[in-house]
Amino acid sequence: MQYDAFGEKATKKRISTYLNYIYYAQREDGLFHNFMNFQNEFLEETGSEDSFGRAIWALGYLFNTAPFVDFYQLGSNMFFKALPHFENLKSIRAIAYTMMGIAEYLKQQPNDEHVTELLRRLAFKLVHEYDASADEEWKWFEPVLAYDNAIIPLAILMSTKFLNDDKLKKIGFTSFHFLENIIMQHGFLSIIGNQKWAKQNQNMSKFGQQPIDVTATVLLFREVYEITKNEEYFEKMIRSFEWFLGENDLKLPLYDHNTKGCCDGLETYGINRNQGAESTLCYFISYITVYKALKIKFQVAE
Repeated sequence: MQYDAFGEKATKKRISTYLNYIYYAQREDGLFHNFMNFQNEFLEETGSEDSFGRAIWALGYLFNTAPFVDFYQLGSNMFFKALPHFENLKSIRAIAYTMMGIAEYLKQQPNDEHVTELLRRLAFKLVHEYDASADEEWKWFEPVLAYDNAIIPLAILMSTKFLNDDKLKKIGFTSFHFLENIIMQHGFLSIIGNQKWAKQNQNMSKFGQQPIDVTATVLLFREVYEITKNEEYFEKMIRSFEWFLGENDLKLPLYDHNTKGCCDGLETYGINRNQGAESTLCYFISYITVYKALKIKFQVAE
């Protein structure tokens, strides 16, 4: 995303480093390791399903943005080596991440019928979970709103560009509006905290709020705006990003201009000052998403 937005030469070297890490992490059977120690030894036989899905999302994004053909080829080899495991996923977020990776791939190869059908089967796994949990008031995929919630309706809405299915569209927008009404009810982004999450028919936790949820929300509002062209969602995309800058429940910024890192979350005692890799990546993904959306919007206006 950084290279695509800014074309920085130094970014090419970083892409090579990170792509090589994923290559090193992939097992012979196509699954991935995840945690590594300082001796370059993996700490588990197989990473979590979520880490698998995020790897597929990254590799899918690479199909459209790889600056070198060898990056594209290596990423493609890893993507298709992992593909036989897609249908075995159980975690709804892992399924959503993987669907997003497939949707990125299909932007570049829209006529791949086999992968399109695989996307359909994964999408209807989410539909099955929705049908099992949703009722007249609770329009969601499980009895609890937990972490990275926005990624689920986002994946469904991304898939509708390649799957012409009215039920998918309806569930995508219904779950989106359900989540939107909860996290934007105060006029700014107030995401669900991880203390006790938000269980069906119970109050939601306000703290701790984590950047990963904010990034998913930014991406979701961008996707809904691209589909509907409704300016309300463009504004809410920007408002969601401003959570990092102090438009949040504590009115405190999480992005640190001195370190160029992002703090790990909003807690009952204030800000968690640790600046982890995930939080910092979440900030920059959100920043670049908004930057590119504004750039496109102003180019069209001109």
